Amino acid sequence: GHLTLESRGVGGHIEPSVRECSWAYETRRVHGWGNSTGRQQATAGLLAALPVFEPHWQILMSHGLSSGWIKWGDELHEFKDAPSYSEKNWGVGFPKRWFWLQCNTFGDEECTSLTAGGGRRTLPFLFGQDEDVALIGIHHAGRFIEIVPWNGEVSWKVSPWGSWAVKGRS
Repeated sequence: GHLTLESRGVGGHIEPSVRECSWAYETRRVHGWGNSTGRQQATAGLLAALPVFEPHWQILMSHGLSSGWIKWGDELHEFKDAPSYSEKNWGVGFPKRWFWLQCNTFGDEECTSLTAGGGRRTLPFLFGQDEDVALIGIHHAGRFIEIVPWNGEVSWKVSPWGSWAVKGRS
C-alpha cells in the first residue's frame, strides 16, 4: 500500500510528522471471532449483521501475526510475527459514545487475546431510541469465551480520559 499525508489544520498550519509512508506486509490469522477450530462467527450474533443495527461492527481477526515492513518517512521498520488485529465498521450510523479495547500480547503459548467493545447506539427501527450495548471475547488455548447480553452480563463505565472499566459474567 501507499499513503500520502497532507497537512491540515483549523486556525493555523499543522505540520505532518512525515510527508509519505509506504508498507508491505502479510498477516496470518490465529483467531477470528469464535473457536479456533470452528467457523468464523458474526460479532454480537447473526442479527447484528442486519441493516437495522448500526454500525455493523465486525471483528474479523482478534489475533494474527504480521510480517513485513513499514517505511515512515526515511525510517524503515521491519517486523516478523508482530501481533495484529482487524475489524470492519460499516453502516450509516456510529455510536454516540463508545469504547473498544483489544490485547493479544500476553506472551503466552496459548495465544490468549482479549477484545471488548461497546457503546450507545441509536436503533432506527425503535424510532430513534438509544441503547447501551457491550461484549467481551476471550480466546485462550484454542477456546473462545464470548460474554454478550444474551448469555451473560456485561457492564461498563468509561470516564472521559483514561479510565475504562468493563465487567462480564457468563
